[in-house]
Amino acid sequence: MDKQRIILLDEGFIKHKAIFSYIAQLKENREKLIQSENVSEEVARRMLEIKMRNNLIFIPKPTLTFMRMVVGYLKRLNVTSDDKIILAIDFGSWRKKLDEKYKQQRKGKREEKESNDFWMGIYKEFNNLYERIDPYINWNLCRRYLVESDDWAAVTAKVFTDKEIILCLEGKTKIKLKNGKSKYIRNIVKGDEVLSYNINDKTYTSSKVLNKWEVKKEKAVRIYLNKNKGYSIQCGENHLFYTQRGWVKAKKLLTTDIIQYNKENYNRWKHNSVLKFKQPMNNKENIYRFGYLFGAYTGDGYIHKKSKSIHIEVNDYDFLERIKMYWRDLYNYNANITDSTNGYYSLTMSSSLIFDKYQEQINRLKNSRPFKKGFLAGFFDAEGNMSETNGRLSIHINNTNLKLLKNIQIYLKELDINKGNIVKTSDAKIREIKGKNYKCKKIFRLNIYQTYQVLKFFNDCKPAIKRKYPKWNYHINFLSNGKRIKKIETIRCKYSSFRFHELELEKPHTYFANGLLCHNCSSDQDWQMLCAYENVKIFSPITKKFKEVKNPLGVLASKINGDISDNLLSAPSSEREFSIRNKIVNLLELPEEIEKPLKEELLNLPLKNLYVEKLPYKSVREELKKLYT
Repeated sequence: MDKQRIILLDEGFIKHKAIFSYIAQLKENREKLIQSENVSEEVARRMLEIKMRNNLIFIPKPTLTFMRMVVGYLKRLNVTSDDKIILAIDFGSWRKKLDEKYKQQRKGKREEKESNDFWMGIYKEFNNLYERIDPYINWNLCRRYLVESDDWAAVTAKVFTDKEIILCLEGKTKIKLKNGKSKYIRNIVKGDEVLSYNINDKTYTSSKVLNKWEVKKEKAVRIYLNKNKGYSIQCGENHLFYTQRGWVKAKKLLTTDIIQYNKENYNRWKHNSVLKFKQPMNNKENIYRFGYLFGAYTGDGYIHKKSKSIHIEVNDYDFLERIKMYWRDLYNYNANITDSTNGYYSLTMSSSLIFDKYQEQINRLKNSRPFKKGFLAGFFDAEGNMSETNGRLSIHINNTNLKLLKNIQIYLKELDINKGNIVKTSDAKIREIKGKNYKCKKIFRLNIYQTYQVLKFFNDCKPAIKRKYPKWNYHINFLSNGKRIKKIETIRCKYSSFRFHELELEKPHTYFANGLLCHNCSSDQDWQMLCAYENVKIFSPITKKFKEVKNPLGVLASKINGDISDNLLSAPSSEREFSIRNKIVNLLELPEEIEKPLKEELLNLPLKNLYVEKLPYKSVREELKKLYT
């Protein structure tokens, strides 16, 4: 193999990293002006422009940051004058003609930060930079219409087969290991096997750590699962967590979200089981039990004030099992469940002493939050039902007492479940019930429609009747192993920056951090498939190490089949879509009309010299002098 190395850098990756850094600094300075000068955001924007123009505030231009980053990457690779440097520049994409959705989300992400005019101006600055440096730098700036840096990398790997090709890409948290033990993330090393979770078949598995590195962030997100305790986890804004909405970035989590959570007894977990309520541990759980009994008896029970007994008759045995257990837990009273001839089950509590104590406790506890949760669960078991239609969940609670339903609606709002309404379902009329005619009152219905609100109700209130729970494994996953977010906050480091450890894992690319299911740090794997060529290596400037790619063809397969990708998020659903997807993501086999002109250009790359003094930016010139001497 030739001594000369071919070093190819992804211009788009480095450029956008520099731009986003510039935007973050602009935003920080605008926020300072808003606070100190007490002005609007628009006025602060104009004030900042004036201060920057008059050199009162210095923020490095993204073009300067870009040049420094490129030189920094080359320094870490110990580049020499013998090495050939290729800066692969994105210039549109032929892939968008095949699939309009290709990289469609990137424009939206950019415009979330700044306006379209801002981006057009920045891109123009970079075009001017390339025109200015191209005649005087010993790098080959490769650019062709509708060709991406991925295409340049793919063809470079094919053309220079006789040379070494380097493609340059970009503490307190406990990680659950395969054996069930935990280890601080700072102590995790390459080769460790962590507990992982396959979201497709809802099973626990293990995943080997392929890489680990440390990054610095100006902002961090703190997620609280308990209101009265400290934060449960602190992470970067773009860290992915698995919720009932799918994978969600930390900065976009809501207090209505339920995060998949790992319990200590994960080996016993079954995705088709309904959450069982814990045995009484503290007073809050006892209060919940009183609320549940009161809700159940309010819905379907009959209270005999003279005989001081409470009777209930229903057709769900698990409903009465819960009631029986609560009488035993609260008063050590053993109530028997009897099977009646009409297919119903009944239970009676007939102790006058317990009856009086029970009534006294109800009056004392009825305004507490745990009591209301229990009441909602008991009343739902008695009068409610859950329906699934086209993948959407809804809850319906019927009753003749409109005032009672309005009180229940208030209870639900206190639990942040407020997407519900009350409607009249029928007028008063004669109905036949169990062979007898009864005069029935008007019936009203309380409806809760949104799926995440329904999941929130089940997760917070925990009813007993299994048949009323969602049947989907996807939903049961969150009911049995979910943690609702109580509070989220984004904080900025006052003095320096936050340090985070990031992991790269084998499939299924997931792990548990402080019990919460996370995705490994997102990185573009497209270039990893090029490691199928023996002469290709991928260098990470973050870790300052070469990446070990054990199965490059597996990377290609996962891309085609719809694995998590920055460019295409959905899996192909037909043979035609599969064919298009293969053409888009397969860097090992580019279309001939794309590959042929790139080969010709790469084989005829000119020998370029470096004229340091004619390059822009004094600091960059000094660094280049050091690099090549």
